[in-house]
This record gives sequence, structure tokens and C-alpha cells, in this order.
Amino acid sequence: MSVTVRDVAKAAGVSASTVSRTITNQATISDATKEKVRKAMLELGYVPPKQKQTVSSGAFQSAKISGGDAAPQRTAFRRIGIVLPPVQSKMQENSFFLEVIKGISSCCNQRSCSVSLVNGSSPEELRSAVRSLFSGSAPDGMILLYSHKNDPVTEDLISSGVPFILVGKSASEEEDQSFIDNDNIAAAREATAYLAGLGHTKIGFLSNRTEEQFNADRKAGYLLALAEHALPIRPEWILESDGTSERTEELLTRFLSLPELPTALLAADDLLAVLTMRQVLSKGLRIPEDLSVISFNDSLLSRITLPALTSVDVQAERLGVEAAAQLLMRLDHPDLPANKVIVPHRLVVRESCAAVSAP
Repeated sequence: MSVTVRDVAKAAGVSASTVSRTITNQATISDATKEKVRKAMLELGYVPPKQKQTVSSGAFQSAKISGGDAAPQRTAFRRIGIVLPPVQSKMQENSFFLEVIKGISSCCNQRSCSVSLVNGSSPEELRSAVRSLFSGSAPDGMILLYSHKNDPVTEDLISSGVPFILVGKSASEEEDQSFIDNDNIAAAREATAYLAGLGHTKIGFLSNRTEEQFNADRKAGYLLALAEHALPIRPEWILESDGTSERTEELLTRFLSLPELPTALLAADDLLAVLTMRQVLSKGLRIPEDLSVISFNDSLLSRITLPALTSVDVQAERLGVEAAAQLLMRLDHPDLPANKVIVPHRLVVRESCAAVSAP
């Protein structure tokens, strides 16, 4: 097995991003730390991608280890790559990503930057697509519209020293990865507390995979609010889909067959909420009289459903603008430390929620 940046980081007692910054000889890393990292690289036999003989292995551009501090390369025209999450079903092709991309494009247009979009049906296919992008006219930096643990694309970018920004809180333990996000724990806590304020004591939760950081945070906020309001945590009311519509519909069918249902449900995404509403209505139940529903993203779906969805506005377009602005700033100033930007959210109340009716 080949030596990776994370192997070097572990041996040197630093983060993988610190190793990457050492490779590109950035001034934010002290000489003592650089020396420690370089020593670990020599001991492990690690060679940065640019110094490997075979470019086809998927290596990206990287600075050499030795030599003076590299001056930032500034160009009037920049290329930015946007990486969508691995798409396994049409369920994940939602307007949230369109809004984020709109924000990125708006910012890049103002700076005369070109934008390339990359997608794939699996993490490895996505990795291959990103590598193919770099085999041509390589982007100056990347924006990843997701944050997953042990993501191969992220690993490649860190290893190669390619500047990148995550849309979503970093799922790794690295402290020096830049990201743009909402406070999803606080947002889900607020949404659940809103339901509790309407008198709901039986509240369920539906999300896609909690390996995705925003889903995990929204679940954490939901559980926190239940604890704060001394409400029961019922495992059968906490549903986790795999991101496919088939699995979601299967979960909802079983859920709606339970002998006891909650009176309210927090869905981690508008698409999940719409699927829920469709199933609920097909069973002859009413929204919000029998089940109040709150969702996330405040997309077009939330406004055109009947009844209209109460939803958390995460300001998706602003997330994109902030991501592009942060990446372009890092390209202009490579020695800047990692930055973490939290975009505020707001709860938009509509007709899908109501107070609990008296028995």
C-alpha cells in the first residue's frame, strides 16, 4: 500500500492539511513544523504527486518540497471546479444544489472566472472524474458541495495541495480545512422546539444518511431539543434513508403502519418532506391535522406543495457566494489560515404545521 499524506501527518504529529501546506511551502507553517514534516516524508518514502514519475496515477499539481517560499501565482482569469456529491438517485438532484451553484457562478462571473461542474454516481467514479478534469486545463481551486468522512476526492486534493472549500462542515477531524455552512444543530433544535411550542410531544425525524455531516448535525439538534423539552426519544420514529426514493418510500410505508405515530415530523430536506406528505395523504391522513411537517432548505418545493411547507431557509445561494468568495481570496492569498463561515438560517412558517388538537 502506498504512503499517503495522512500517513505522513500521523508520523509527524500534525494534520494532513499541514502536510499539504508544507509541500507547497506556505509561510503559515513554521520552519520547525516544516522540518518535522519533511523528516517524516523522508522516513516513510513519501513523494508528493508532482515529483512522481507517472502523472496518470491521478496526481494533481503540487509544489516541490524544497526551495524558497513559492510566490502566489496570480492570474487575471481563474478556473474553478465544482464537485457535486456522489449521486445515486434522482432524489439527490434537488434545487438546493442549483441554488448553491447559482451563487458560486454569480460570484465567479463578477471576477471573470470560469466554472466546471463534476459529478459521479459513486465516490470512486467522482474521484476519477475529478482526476480527468486535472488532466486537461486544471482548475486553480475546487469547491466541494458536500462533506463526507474518508472522501477520496478530498484526500486527493489535500495530498496534492490543491486549494479547496467545502460547502458543509468538515466531516474530518482536521481543524485547518475551510468550509461554509449553516449551524445545522441550532437550526434543527429551533425547528423541533417550534413543534414543541405548538404542543407536540411526539415528534419524529427523517433524514438521509447520517454519514453526511449536515444530516448528522440536524439529527443531533433534533435529539437535543427533545431532551431540553423532556420529550420521548422513540427509535421507531427516527428514520434514516440511503438517499434513494425507493428506500425512503419503503421506510415511510413501514412508519405509517406503526400502531402509534408521532403528531409531528422533522424532515432533513424538502424532498424528504414532500415524499412524506404524499404517503401520508395516500393513507387518508391529513396535514397538518394528523401530522405536522417541518423540513429544510426552503426550496421551491416548499412553496408549491399543498399545504405549503414550513421550512428552514439555509440561504443556499448565499452559501455558494460565500464559498466562491472564500476560495478566490485563498487563491489570491495562499498563506491565509483556514476559514470557517457560518451563514445564518431562519425558520419560514407556512401551513404544514399546526397546534395539537385537544383530545
